[in-house]
Amino acid sequence: MGAKRILVTGGSGKLGQLLVDRLVDQGHKLRLLTRKMEAAFEYTAIELFQGDLTDKESLKGIAKDIDVVLHLAALTHSNSAEHYNAVNAVGTRNLLESCREEPIGRFIFFGSRADNPQAGEYSLSKFRATHLVAESGLPYLILRPAEIYGIAGEGLAMVEKLLSAYPVIPVISSPAAHVAPVHVDDIVHATITAIVSEQALGRRFTLAGPQEYTLKQLSNLAKSTYGIRKLNIPIPITLLSLVAWLQRNSQSPIIYRDQVPRLLSPKDTDISDAQELLDYSPRSLEDNLDLVFPSLVGR
Repeated sequence: MGAKRILVTGGSGKLGQLLVDRLVDQGHKLRLLTRKMEAAFEYTAIELFQGDLTDKESLKGIAKDIDVVLHLAALTHSNSAEHYNAVNAVGTRNLLESCREEPIGRFIFFGSRADNPQAGEYSLSKFRATHLVAESGLPYLILRPAEIYGIAGEGLAMVEKLLSAYPVIPVISSPAAHVAPVHVDDIVHATITAIVSEQALGRRFTLAGPQEYTLKQLSNLAKSTYGIRKLNIPIPITLLSLVAWLQRNSQSPIIYRDQVPRLLSPKDTDISDAQELLDYSPRSLEDNLDLVFPSLVGR
C-alpha cells in the first residue's frame, strides 16, 4: 500500500494510539486533531492540528492535502443528551463540512453496533452521525466495532472487575444483554484494509467477534477457566435502571443511564461483508481469554 496522508480524530484514545502507531510504521503521513497543541507524540511523521469538533470554525483547513479521514473521536459516556449530540452528531457534521471543501479520497467513520435511535442517547447520537456520513456526498465507509478487548481498561473491563473484586458476581439477568468481544488487533487490521479497499466504499461493516455471549455465559467461562468459586447473583434490569437514575448527577457513576438501553438493544453480528472485503478474520475469545481478564491470570 502506497503512503497516504491521513487525518485522524481520536488519535489520543487507546484504539487511536494503536492505529497511529501502526500507520506510522507503514510509512503514512498523519495529521491528528487535538484540542491542545502540547499533546506529545514521538513521531516526526505526525502533524498536529489544533481544533475542536464542536467548534466548526476551528476545523477550517483540517482536510487540506488529506487522502483519508479516520474519524474515531466520540463521547462514549455521559449523562447529558446535549453533550452526546454536540460531540458525536454535530461534531461529525462540522468535520464533514470541512472535509467537503477538499478532494479527500475517503471518510472512514467509526460508528456503533448500537446505532439505534431507541437505545439511549449515545446510540441516538451515533445513529445521527452515521446518517450524516452516509448522506454527506463524500466517499465513505462505516466501521461498527463490538466490545474490544486487548486494551487495558476498555471493553469488558467492568466484567473483569466484578469477577475479581467482589465475594459474589453481579450478573445482569436479562438474556438480551449480549456481547461479541473482538480483539483490538483484528479491528486495527480491518481499519488499515479499509483505507485501500475500493469495494468497501459506501458500505457499513460490523466488526464483531466470531461468537456472542450473554454476560452470564462470559462470567461462567471465566470462572471455569480460572477456577473462581463465586456465585453469580442475578441483577434485574429494573434495579440496574434505578441505580443509573439515582446516579444521574454523579460525575463518575457506576453506570450511566443510557448504558442500560444500549446494552439491551439488538445488535448486528453479521461479519460476512467484513470477512469478504476487509480481510477480517476475528480470533476466538476463548483462545485469548487472558487478554480479556489479565488480573485473573495466575490466581
